[in-house]
Amino acid sequence: MLLAVFNFSELTQVVLMMLGYFLLFESTDIHDLQLLNTKMALFAMFSLCIYMMLDYKWSLKQQIQKNINNLYLDSQSDFGTFQKLDATTLNMTDFVVAAIDLRPIFKYPLEKRDRILRQIALFFKHHTALHDKSYMLYDISSLVILAENTEVAIKTLGALPEKLSIYLKERNINFAPDRIYYCRCQKGIRIKQTVNRLYANIRLAERHSDVVTVNCDDNELDDYIAFLENVNSGNTELLRQNYLNIASPEKVSFELLSRFSIEGKPLNTALVFQCAQKLGYLEHLEDHVMQKQLKYMAALDPMTYDKGSINLTPEFLSSIRTVKALIEQTVELGLPPEKLTLEIVESGNIENTQTLLEALNLLKLHGFKLALDDFGAGHATYNQLLTMPVDSVKIDGSLVRHCPEDPIKQKIIENLKSVADTLSLEVVAECVETQEEADYLKSMGIDYIQGYFFHKPAAAL
Repeated sequence: MLLAVFNFSELTQVVLMMLGYFLLFESTDIHDLQLLNTKMALFAMFSLCIYMMLDYKWSLKQQIQKNINNLYLDSQSDFGTFQKLDATTLNMTDFVVAAIDLRPIFKYPLEKRDRILRQIALFFKHHTALHDKSYMLYDISSLVILAENTEVAIKTLGALPEKLSIYLKERNINFAPDRIYYCRCQKGIRIKQTVNRLYANIRLAERHSDVVTVNCDDNELDDYIAFLENVNSGNTELLRQNYLNIASPEKVSFELLSRFSIEGKPLNTALVFQCAQKLGYLEHLEDHVMQKQLKYMAALDPMTYDKGSINLTPEFLSSIRTVKALIEQTVELGLPPEKLTLEIVESGNIENTQTLLEALNLLKLHGFKLALDDFGAGHATYNQLLTMPVDSVKIDGSLVRHCPEDPIKQKIIENLKSVADTLSLEVVAECVETQEEADYLKSMGIDYIQGYFFHKPAAAL
């Protein structure tokens, strides 16, 4: 009965209460006080139940409305939320979704971040007609804006970064959005897919570009994003490139490389790793490639080669968890660790040097060989050579190419060889493509040469 009453409308419940009153007292004998008291008690209980139901329903409605407001409006900036964006675009047919990258703001302390977001909200409210069409998406640290699919609307969007920068500068706020990203949408396209597309383009964008308005439709990086979302053995191939041991040519050494494709189309390997790093897929991609490489080496007869090399980034090697997993994997596969050289590739600044050094020392303790790759390019410096527990160093191809004719390159190679001898390190020269380069490097006492002159990468079978 109570459930039935709860499901009735408020007006119906009041009518029921009045009806109950008339039914209870319609034929009451006023001289029978005991019966009268009983009926009054029943009526009071019935009325109390209805009142409690009415009060609960009223409180519940208020809470639901409050939750809806919280769900649809961001309390800090007063912009809409993703839930409101999703609901708004559900029946829209032809429109543009744009985004402003706010990631630098989210690096600030909470109080400063919220103050800047409130100022941005005031700018959109008082200086544009887009406030009610703007949505704060915290998970991608971006402000998403809806607009009509017209050239005028897109031109208006393109003017926003400069106007917003001026507005914030006048209020002594050090944040200047440099561009806006947009996608055109048709009916039936899920807004989440569009938002993810915008976010991927924001992460992959080149800094300090002069382009203010970035069209994310039919982007040349779409294949790379699609590949990273579905990395598998079918679109990953291992390549093997042997390199020459100058002192003992009969000893076989090689490096395992990787080649990627999507739907049969080859992808640029360097760009794949660059996109993976920016989009957060790097660890997964490296782990996938490493598993294939370790299985390949484990299937070889250890007597047929001296050593094999694989490439790993400092980010991957800075994780004790992934390093321990690597050690366990080699044990399970029966791969002798002394046969495996881990080349630490150039990938930007090393965020936590201490953690990386701890992981490298752990690998050394288990018998792995370590090499510093790409010396002479980017951040691969003498400081890393002196601090990392490496066994060898690889000269970057930019220093090797045309080195016989370039006295500056020769001087750098000579100095590196001298430092390596002092540290008892072996030196590998990569990207050797001519006889002249090979002869010069041999004359300098380089231990290994690698490149097309000696062996081109081929499928690892």
